[in-house]
Amino acid sequence: MHSGTAITPPALARATPGSRSLRPVLLLALGVLAARVVYLAIFCRYDLVEDEAQYWLWSKYPDWSYYSKGPGVAWVIWLATRALGDAEWVVRLPTAVFTAIGTVAAGGLVRDMAAWALDRAPDQSKAWATPARAGLLAALAYAVAPALQMTGLLMTIDGPYVACWAAACWCFWRAVMLGGTRAWVGCGLFISAGFLFKYTMLLVIPGLLGWLWMHRRHTRMRWPAAGLGAAGACASLGLLPVLIWNAQRDWPTVRHLLGHLGVRGGDIPDQAPRQPWSPMFVVEFVGMQLGMIGPMLVLALVTGVVLWRQSRRARRADSGGDPRWIGQSLLLAAGLPILAFYVLVSMLHEAEGNWALGAYATLLPLAGWLGADAVRGLRGEGGDGSALSGDDRAALRVRRIFWRVGLWYALVAALPIHLLTQIGDLALALGRSETFRARFTSVMNREPRDPVGRLRGAREEALHVMEVLQTLPPGRRFVIADHYGKACQLTYALRNQQFGPAEINAPMPPVLCAMSSTGGRKSQFDYWAWNALDQHALQGADAVIVGTIEPWAIDRFRRMFASIDESSVQRLRGEHRPSRGLAGGRAFVYPFPVVHPPKSAEESQP
Repeated sequence: MHSGTAITPPALARATPGSRSLRPVLLLALGVLAARVVYLAIFCRYDLVEDEAQYWLWSKYPDWSYYSKGPGVAWVIWLATRALGDAEWVVRLPTAVFTAIGTVAAGGLVRDMAAWALDRAPDQSKAWATPARAGLLAALAYAVAPALQMTGLLMTIDGPYVACWAAACWCFWRAVMLGGTRAWVGCGLFISAGFLFKYTMLLVIPGLLGWLWMHRRHTRMRWPAAGLGAAGACASLGLLPVLIWNAQRDWPTVRHLLGHLGVRGGDIPDQAPRQPWSPMFVVEFVGMQLGMIGPMLVLALVTGVVLWRQSRRARRADSGGDPRWIGQSLLLAAGLPILAFYVLVSMLHEAEGNWALGAYATLLPLAGWLGADAVRGLRGEGGDGSALSGDDRAALRVRRIFWRVGLWYALVAALPIHLLTQIGDLALALGRSETFRARFTSVMNREPRDPVGRLRGAREEALHVMEVLQTLPPGRRFVIADHYGKACQLTYALRNQQFGPAEINAPMPPVLCAMSSTGGRKSQFDYWAWNALDQHALQGADAVIVGTIEPWAIDRFRRMFASIDESSVQRLRGEHRPSRGLAGGRAFVYPFPVVHPPKSAEESQP
């Protein structure tokens, strides 16, 4: 390997104008952003899903932090809606912008890494993709991956968080390879911003520090203590609002995160049913990663292992090795810790597929870079890579296949991702066939339902709620839901939709959440005074109850009302889950016996 002394880039044969330009990456990111905004504003038919509606409601009550997440998602939605209104496309605009930022960061990072390697091995450069092309394909891999296409459309925490991960890594590379305080500050600020969206942003730090230790002799400084201090100070800024909010409220977010992991001290009530661990949790988690990313994930991980072994052999032989590995190893090191962490979590508890998305901020650009080099290497002398050994040609062919198949996989996935409601319409039409319904029910042991119900139906649900509300006696009336997501979704739909008849377009009733009061987990609603169910203002008021309509669930609300109108119990129109419906509650009782779940297993002991 080359020493860590800074090297002035020589005038290389392949350093032609544009061979190191970032312009192709910028054009790709801007083009995708423009197309996405047009789609969201004109063509998208997706209602706000429950998480999106929750974050939108948070933005109406700006705070230092929130029960389950940091304040980043609420702050950016507040900025967008303050300027452009509360339409669905405006709520989703920030994630489209952040995805474009992540695309630029992914492409810029690989462009800089490829240029660094090119400057150190000009004799091998004919077999490598130009830095501009490597950066472009890295950005393309980031932009088209199915999981990141979805996060670019739906306003969740994942799109901004993954973009901050990529940008922090780009700043880190420039800091350790080019030096300069601004890059260190940028790395720290992007880690800070990412933490405000998702706390697992901190898992990028061990990967970066581990890589810095392994390759410290290739950087501009032996141990950049001053730069790391500046980055650490900036990164800690993101912790302050979360720590302040939690310290004032006895650390509820910590209990929420422990509840997600299924460990003691979490916020899941002891009486809640717990799913026993199964080996299928690991299989399902790994399968979800492959489904969300496709063959590009295999390309990045398998090739990464091969390159790591090659680098070890080169170090033993003191042959210098391939300078591209320095950058490629950083892309691996930045992504593997969070991926490995959640694989371990799946060995203890069921894990959601999107929890490890931060890994793909760098693993996808690695796949793009490997694909670019594989295509270029096989187009070398003779047009078939004839200057390479047989083993090298075979390895490049395999990488090229995985790259092309992965790219097609992502591009083909783009169509259903953007047309899910139309696909749902076709599925519902098929479900109306008596023959299909009978066969489906016999095989799946349930009736067919809308496969994309999470993405639509909120408007129809709100209309149904308003219709039932009008049947209640005149006077004080409100809506109460047994789940925070449905309460948020109804709040958005009721505030922002016009339903037609004047009697339906009455003033919006308050929408409250009874999740923790009916034996469930706490939510942000428990920290808003206006949602307090033990208030005199509700005494005697009638309500539309929205939630599970199984008898055991309805019984949880009986202690809150003088009576439940049994004739009003019905399935909620527009809701894809048949067990969820609504009912009429008469004369809210104050005070009513509230069963608060224990904060921990120890507190539940007599």
